[in-house]
Amino acid sequence: MIKKIYTLFLVLLLSAVSFAQVDDTPIMQYWVGGTLNMDMAFQGNMNGPGMGSGIFAGIVSPGIRNGASAMYSNPAELSFLKSPQLLFDTRMMIGTHTLGISDSEVISEETLTDGSDDFLTDTTTFKLPASSYRKDTQLGGVNIYQPGGVTSLSFALPLSDRLVVGFGYNSLMQFDMNMLVSGIMTNIKTEKQIGNSVTPIDMLLNSSLSMQMTFRMSSMSLSAGYRLFQNENNRTLSVGIAFNRYTAFHQLNNKFNSDGMMVISNSTEYYFNDPSDNVLDFNAGETNSFYWETRGNFEAVQWGGRLGMYYYFGDKAKFFSNFKLSLVYDLMPEMTLSDDNAFSRSYQPKFLTGRPLGEDEETMDIIIDSIDIAKPNLTVETFNSFGNSVRVNMPSSLTFGMDISLGKHLFAFNYVSYSGELSYQMDKFKFGKKATSGVRFGLDFHFPDKFKGASWLLLPLRVFFLDLDGAIFQLFAKQTGYKNPHYRYGIALMNGEPIVEGFNNEDTQSLTDALDIPLITGFSMSRTYTIYENIDIGVLVFGFPEMMMRFSFGYNF
Repeated sequence: MIKKIYTLFLVLLLSAVSFAQVDDTPIMQYWVGGTLNMDMAFQGNMNGPGMGSGIFAGIVSPGIRNGASAMYSNPAELSFLKSPQLLFDTRMMIGTHTLGISDSEVISEETLTDGSDDFLTDTTTFKLPASSYRKDTQLGGVNIYQPGGVTSLSFALPLSDRLVVGFGYNSLMQFDMNMLVSGIMTNIKTEKQIGNSVTPIDMLLNSSLSMQMTFRMSSMSLSAGYRLFQNENNRTLSVGIAFNRYTAFHQLNNKFNSDGMMVISNSTEYYFNDPSDNVLDFNAGETNSFYWETRGNFEAVQWGGRLGMYYYFGDKAKFFSNFKLSLVYDLMPEMTLSDDNAFSRSYQPKFLTGRPLGEDEETMDIIIDSIDIAKPNLTVETFNSFGNSVRVNMPSSLTFGMDISLGKHLFAFNYVSYSGELSYQMDKFKFGKKATSGVRFGLDFHFPDKFKGASWLLLPLRVFFLDLDGAIFQLFAKQTGYKNPHYRYGIALMNGEPIVEGFNNEDTQSLTDALDIPLITGFSMSRTYTIYENIDIGVLVFGFPEMMMRFSFGYNF
């Protein structure tokens, strides 16, 4: 991914300065790749908040104590609550710098060099003699991290012995990327035949590229769970419903700017982006601006819903008393984010044809004979295709869940039937997956409440789960009331057909191959425990897409 981002930068740069001539191929006298700086942040609660399904790979399982956050997995489970509960999630800010990962381990010099090689060795547009000066892009600073802070809040209130209502807010996804490549310098030399004389022409540029992208998605939920019946043998049937309001915001702000000049006959200089130019007639609409810019702030609000059912055979159902069943239908919206003021525009030298990132007949070329020696820095505005909307599709699903009790432990299984796409589309570019089916598996292990006997042998596993907080609370169990520790593994897979549209053949094949395999929609390694009788704590140690060290706190009133 990092290499593709860097390659895109080179496409933007060299598409603007490459002289696509069949004869008299221009000479690149020097190339300086500048300095790359990048920050990238990501956090996701796509599998839901809380200490149940949210840290169990999104698995629908009533045996793992979803509490108030059940509205995000199976709202029928809200009916289990006997008292009000307030639950919230928070994350530690952790990134490459926090973990001691060096910048060069994130983006290697080899990646930067390979990105340059892909273009500088293209001798059909210019020649780069061995004698030319070349300095590839240097790495300034890179930090990839998950942001910290509170990411969700859920509250559930029993209105009767059977009816529980809930309200929740969940930050589903946050993605931010800021990249700047500055100090890019190049000099390309050519010449123009005028009568019997030859006029040398130099194009010297000092360029920069800034790319900013933000995506936010959140949901607010109103829900209710109702227990239809529960007899003396504990045979239970519950139903639930949730209304979900989804909000999405997507910002794009990219600019490629080229300062520099045209030098005619090795003496006369004409500058780009120079408002004091006395050669051009600005009042008549002439300009020397030289840049490419896109900008958009896309927003959307849509509603979705969730219906759930839970059934337990009862304590005296013999073999079936070990089984609990769930059925959930999740209606997800197809969101069209729009911005009527979104635009993409560029100013380029008049002797350039085509447009940035153009293809086929719109590929950017230079016509040497069209260079106006008197006004070589004269530029014109070009309008580029850039849609006013972005589509984010999420598939609806019908999930059948089954819990199997293994003594104090639990095995959970889900089968999911999808309808719709998991995809992203902007303008002609679209990629994703037409979802068909999925499976989820999870194991929940119950550990002893106290350090005694063979429980000391579990310490290496607890170290693997980074369970320092739990160990401290357990050591002081008389004061903290530490009890009911659980350790979990979960994984979720989605099958379907790849969707790739609008890309060139090479990128289409690459994306198709990547999307043609089962997609991991959730992975988790987590733990939970209770302290002070009424405080539940859940910790996502490692996961996807939630990453790591997410803490859930539930307070039972």
